[in-house]
Amino acid sequence: MSLSQQRSKAIFTSGLVKIEMRIQEVLAIANEMFDLELNPTVKFKARGRTIGRAGWERDFFGRETTSLNINPEAVEKDFDHVYENTIPHEIAHLVCFSKPSLGKDHNKGWVKVCEQLGGNGQRVAVNMNLSPGKRMRKWLYTASCGTEVELSTLRHNKIRRGATFHIRRTGGKLKHGCKVRQVK
Repeated sequence: MSLSQQRSKAIFTSGLVKIEMRIQEVLAIANEMFDLELNPTVKFKARGRTIGRAGWERDFFGRETTSLNINPEAVEKDFDHVYENTIPHEIAHLVCFSKPSLGKDHNKGWVKVCEQLGGNGQRVAVNMNLSPGKRMRKWLYTASCGTEVELSTLRHNKIRRGATFHIRRTGGKLKHGCKVRQVK
């Protein structure tokens, strides 16, 4: 690795450390302000157009836990936006998940929580021209009723493992053994 690549990596790693510190700072404010005990799992694995994502996930033991996932490419392209707006935005979602009476999705209640945490309360971020996420293949299935349905690779793989999907409007089924072909 060249010296310039090492410097670039060190600067990027420093940015991620600052983002983690900002997350802890905003979490402390949220926990005190809203009488919560939020302690999400923090990851830097978001890809595609997603700058950040807050949500619930199951841990190794099957317990529900909160999570924050930040796109490292977004941190690299627009550190200030992620630091000042994305972090409060996503933590506002965690607050509203924990106390639904405060707000939901991006409604007025959620906007108020986001602004109290230091965010701008906007739903959509600036265009950062992030790399597209993983592009999946599509699969064309012929259901038991004869209807053709296009599915993503995720659903295709579920069917291959034995899942069955029902088509409500026709009553047909998509299951292993149906006629299938890959489309572009």
